[in-house]
Amino acid sequence: MKYVVYGFLGFLVLVLIIVLFSALGWGTTLVNTFMGNTVQRIGVQQSLPYIQTKQAELVELVQQVRAMDSKIAETDDTQLAQTYRAQRQAIINKIEQDRSFIPADQVPVEARQY
Repeated sequence: MKYVVYGFLGFLVLVLIIVLFSALGWGTTLVNTFMGNTVQRIGVQQSLPYIQTKQAELVELVQQVRAMDSKIAETDDTQLAQTYRAQRQAIINKIEQDRSFIPADQVPVEARQY
């Protein structure tokens, strides 16, 4: 009888160890799946080529806003001016969105006013 109890206790300990290591394995997998992508994304966003590309995009968008300002000033048609203003606002929204993807001190000076 004593050996049966020891055998049963040994079996329970073995099952607990298997469950524990399985839980650790699944926990590690879940953390890597969800947090690994975040860490990787942050690393990409902080890389120099990514920042330079975003800076160039921001400068180009600022130039587009200035071109829209010129078109608005030159037109006498109110509907066309409203269309230009809507396009200008869409470009400004894109600037605000792209600005949030890079560190604030890396944002070009021209793009900071929008």
